[in-house]
Amino acid sequence: MVASAQLETPTTTWGIYGDRAWISGGGSARLLLKLPSRPRKAGKATVASGGRVYVKCFLTVVDASGNRSRKTIRISPTGT
Repeated sequence: MVASAQLETPTTTWGIYGDRAWISGGGSARLLLKLPSRPRKAGKATVASGGRVYVKCFLTVVDASGNRSRKTIRISPTGT
């Protein structure tokens, strides 16, 4: 399982450090996405000024046969 993400503001898209984990059939894993300080500060400034910010997360799973499945979710943070 591989997770990656990006922080999107009205003027810029920032990369977020992803994570990956091996899991057995039917198992689960917790993946940690790390937001670097420059994009975090830019996101906070955009939210504080009333702009829209969101994080787009991509989760990719590859089974034993090599079949890939990808899911994208969009998170809209609020506050600081």
